[in-house]
Amino acid sequence: MSSAVAGFLLLAGTIGCYAQQYSYKLTRGKVTSTVQWTEQDNGNGKTITIEPFPGKRYVQKVDARHRTTEWHFTCKSEETDVKITLRDGTYSISGLHKGKKVEKSVKSNGKPWYQNISYASEHLLKKEGEVLTYECFRPDNLDFNTMTATHTGKEELNGINTDKIRINPTGKFAKMWSCHYFIDPARELMICYKAVEGMPGTPLTTWMLTK
Repeated sequence: MSSAVAGFLLLAGTIGCYAQQYSYKLTRGKVTSTVQWTEQDNGNGKTITIEPFPGKRYVQKVDARHRTTEWHFTCKSEETDVKITLRDGTYSISGLHKGKKVEKSVKSNGKPWYQNISYASEHLLKKEGEVLTYECFRPDNLDFNTMTATHTGKEELNGINTDKIRINPTGKFAKMWSCHYFIDPARELMICYKAVEGMPGTPLTTWMLTK
């Protein structure tokens, strides 16, 4: 084997294994946890793995345009192991969700699938007033939703002039719920997430980048 071929194979192997890892501190009332976030190059885009709690994992594959192509959600305590894929405008959902077998198809409304909108926002929402309309599934009940992500301006957070992104449902529920992501535009990286993930009175949930 020539040195040139060996060098190429070594480089290819390095690129294929390249991963970025981040940690976030999750706080919800008195509950705290460390969220592990990994982005792995897969040749056609990236594989993003998020572990908010031990035993709970979200794995999604995204293409070069940051659109989700596959999502796999597992949670041992909730007896959940479900996978969703998108092909030719149809979502295929299969597996186990909260102990019940799931096997169904859902037709796309023609909007892009961004299961992890924070990752897409890092790359696609750069200016105040820009809006993304997208599709996603709720992990708690697998409901299919159309959402909007809006760049609402700048906000300083921990000394960083972040891009503030607001997420809302579409339609009649648009004013009933929202969450916010704060993106470091220089690194194209989410540094904070804030939302009330439940009924009124539910403690605020925050994710804060630690490393």
